[in-house]
Amino acid sequence: GDVAGSSSSSSSTLRAIEPTWSNLVEAMPKALRPALGALVVPRCTPSAHVSQLLANYSYQELFMKFEADFRRFGAGAEECSVPKSELYLSLGEQLCESPVAVRLFMCSYLDANPLFEGTGRTSGGTREYVLIPTPTLYSARRSPLDASVLELNLPPGFRCLA
Repeated sequence: GDVAGSSSSSSSTLRAIEPTWSNLVEAMPKALRPALGALVVPRCTPSAHVSQLLANYSYQELFMKFEADFRRFGAGAEECSVPKSELYLSLGEQLCESPVAVRLFMCSYLDANPLFEGTGRTSGGTREYVLIPTPTLYSARRSPLDASVLELNLPPGFRCLA
């Protein structure tokens, strides 16, 4: 479904989608401009080859397969967030041909962290959703003071993965 956004950008609609690889690949072209903050962005969709690699390899497996390319971007085996828009913009339309660039873009801007499986479900089997484009806490409201933060009282020994 769509959620009206409070952003003043030209695209003020947030979409809630199930975070499957196919849905993220489909959402990526529309997410490029708000994510990278540029007026001119690559006009591309990840290729079928890239989509297949994302669906068939975990982050760690993809990292081992293309380690040199991941390291060139500044990513590691455990950390895939590389929110440097100039890196992605400099690739032009080749951005969508690189499984490494697409995987790092999705980690950095679409919350597909190294544990992300792309099934649309959590590791416990619960359906999950993400907002596209993914807003930050501060951009989701007119003022950071307007933000509502959900606090949870967790039982002892419970840990959240970040």
